[in-house]
Amino acid sequence: MDSEGPGPPSDLALFSFSEAAPWIVDPDDLPWRRDVDAIRARTRAEVPGLVRRRYLPPSRRIARVIRILGSSLALWYVRDRRRDRATSRLGLSRRLRIDFQQLGPTYIKLGQILSSGEGIFPPELVSEFKQLRDRVPPETFEAIRVTEFSPRRSYRSSSCYATVFPQKPSRQSGRRSSPSSPARCQIHSPSSSRLQ
Repeated sequence: MDSEGPGPPSDLALFSFSEAAPWIVDPDDLPWRRDVDAIRARTRAEVPGLVRRRYLPPSRRIARVIRILGSSLALWYVRDRRRDRATSRLGLSRRLRIDFQQLGPTYIKLGQILSSGEGIFPPELVSEFKQLRDRVPPETFEAIRVTEFSPRRSYRSSSCYATVFPQKPSRQSGRRSSPSSPARCQIHSPSSSRLQ
């Protein structure tokens, strides 16, 4: 990715957005382009299975959602339901928010949408679900690693990146680093040293 002399860059048709490019991209030097045809073929082969009509719903997922939400609703029914209306709603909203966090990103996004429904949903629910906007616990590094090594994923970070390792937040980022603070993921590209 070296810069060229005067004249239009040689990669103008593929990558450049300007005739005065700060660097030149060599397509053969991009690791992600080597297997792109195989990745596209695998993706095309997966499409029929992804869009085929299913006659049975995903039973394990449904059972997990019913178990998590059902247990919280049962606890609310036994403990908080008979209290005054505001306390009852607050208890139910808190339990649902915690369950949505436990159920994962899809439910967190649903909770974020519900949190914007002021005037539509009870104020206790809206104020509790507003916490899903910016107070959600981060994913662990191990969960990211599981995604990386999942057999169903065609993408492997090890094929694109030289190293992937956890890193504690630094003081330069404006946060204090402590043993209890969550690890962040620091990724180094094989070509990053050449760009600096």
